[in-house]
Amino acid sequence: MRVKVSPMDNRRGSLQTVFPGHSRVIDVGTVFIFVKVQINGENKEIADGLSIAGLLEQLQIRLGRVVVERNREIVSRDTYDVIFLAEGDALEIVHFVGGG
Repeated sequence: MRVKVSPMDNRRGSLQTVFPGHSRVIDVGTVFIFVKVQINGENKEIADGLSIAGLLEQLQIRLGRVVVERNREIVSRDTYDVIFLAEGDALEIVHFVGGG
């Protein structure tokens, strides 16, 4: 999705950007490319061209303790870096936590 920003547009509807502190407006006329995805039931916008591994890194989730489901199919951990997220993808990220 291509989004052209104007001086008065510093919001993106009801969607939330995954990355804290991610600035959307740098200069009038700057074009940002985002894709809309659903992560654990919440609508999010992420940078276009982001892999599953890249998303997990941005979310600070260690690869060894997570299972990712993309569009209702479990994704093999060894393909996280070669599967790129697309507009409309639905992800479920299950993070395992140890304890007693």
